[in-house]
Amino acid sequence: LGVIFGFFFSFGGFAEASAAVMFGTWFVIALALAYSYIRAGDTVRHRRWMIRAFAIGLGVGTIRIWVGLFQGFGLFDEVTSFGVAFWLSWTLHVIAAEIWLWRRPT
Repeated sequence: LGVIFGFFFSFGGFAEASAAVMFGTWFVIALALAYSYIRAGDTVRHRRWMIRAFAIGLGVGTIRIWVGLFQGFGLFDEVTSFGVAFWLSWTLHVIAAEIWLWRRPT
C-alpha cells in the first residue's frame, strides 16, 4: 500500500515517486526473504535480510533531515528537495548496510 501511495501521491514529482517505488519494493522483498529464511531455520540469511530492511526503514527517518538541510541552505526548491532527499537518504543507507554485510560475511 505504501508503494502505491508513494507512486500516486508524491509531493516531489517523478524523482520522489521513483525512489518510493524502488526502495519500497526493495523493503517488501527484503522482509519477505527474511521471513522465508527464518521459517526455514536459516538465521544467518534472515539476519542479513533484516539488516537490509532495517536500513531502508532508517532511511525514511533521514529524508526530512536532508529536506531541512536543502531548504535551510537554499540548495533546491521545495519540490526538488524531496526527490533528491528520497534518493540520497535511501541510497546512502542501502550502501552502508551492504558495506556492513560485506565486511561481516557470516
